[in-house]
Amino acid sequence: MIMILIQTLPFALVFFLATAFIAGLVWCVCTGIAHIKYLKLEANHLQKIIEDQENEHAQIH
Repeated sequence: MIMILIQTLPFALVFFLATAFIAGLVWCVCTGIAHIKYLKLEANHLQKIIEDQENEHAQIH
């Protein structure tokens, strides 16, 4: 019984590492997508602020 556990231990370790690696990749991709969405929203917000300021400046002159 103990020999079977010892023999399967490397396979279990490899399986665990592979699962952790895949989970890490998925986490990185999801985090990257979230950051991209946030940056797009921020860029749109800043673009609107710039356009509003340009319109105000044009109305003054």
